[in-house]
Amino acid sequence: MSDILWKAPPNRALRGRRPSQMISDIALKLKKRPGKWALVVQGAKSPNGTASWKRRGCQATSSRNDDGTFDIYARYPEAG
Repeated sequence: MSDILWKAPPNRALRGRRPSQMISDIALKLKKRPGKWALVVQGAKSPNGTASWKRRGCQATSSRNDDGTFDIYARYPEAG
């Protein structure tokens, strides 16, 4: 029988995903400044990161960088 390596799996945050609570915390800060764009993620591997922000009521867009990564921008919409 071979030896067993007892080891916990890596933290989700270390695998390139932002924890839900972190996104929610930032979304609350965006809500305090409606209409103001913020750079919320730098160097994402995909532009699909906007969905997490949109699910929390924010407007979001991505911008492709020269190195092929994406920056994600989000804002909370202004009332009216």
